[in-house]
Amino acid sequence: MVPLWLLDAPEFARLDFAYIGYSGRLAGLSSLGDYLASIIRRALQGELPFPQKYQRVVMVTHSLGGVGVRAALITLARTEPKLFSQVAECLVLAPPLFGFHLSRIERLRIVAEVGSILSPVVLDVVNGSPHLEMIRLQYDDLIRNTQGPKPWSLLRWALYDRVVTDRPADYIPPPPDTQDSWPYSHAMIAKPDNLQHHFLVALRDIAARA
Repeated sequence: MVPLWLLDAPEFARLDFAYIGYSGRLAGLSSLGDYLASIIRRALQGELPFPQKYQRVVMVTHSLGGVGVRAALITLARTEPKLFSQVAECLVLAPPLFGFHLSRIERLRIVAEVGSILSPVVLDVVNGSPHLEMIRLQYDDLIRNTQGPKPWSLLRWALYDRVVTDRPADYIPPPPDTQDSWPYSHAMIAKPDNLQHHFLVALRDIAARA
């Protein structure tokens, strides 16, 4: 996600970057949340594969990862509140917070119908999923009532709901997070090609507060 040339920028000299992937074999959002919570726990406790014990972490997510991290933080807040408080910020890029229309993505629809290993996670985030709604509401309530991690609103919607999501008709994203202002597609919002890219601007803001 982060281009290598960015890692040489002086504002990131004090920070470590770690890429976290996940398998489609994870059986739904609960498993994804538990897995990501375990990664955060390892970073903050200095367990392998991390080289040291970190005092603060920032989660940067794209697409489904944004929902997974929300599930992870709910788990940490309930079970290990001290670790939860060490997650300083979350920068989320176009998460499907209100689900997506599986039928609009023909390839994924077919994959799910034939019982692919991807289907548990995919089906967890279709429109109207009770589990997805529970994660969204619980996380929002958690943030309102604690001094813990704050969701980063910039870049939250991008062009995502033009592609697959079904957000509430009365939802109005705060400026400058508006549909008309975004020159990027869902994928390109996470592939910065210059220092003025909105994603990199947000990362630099976070680095300045680190």
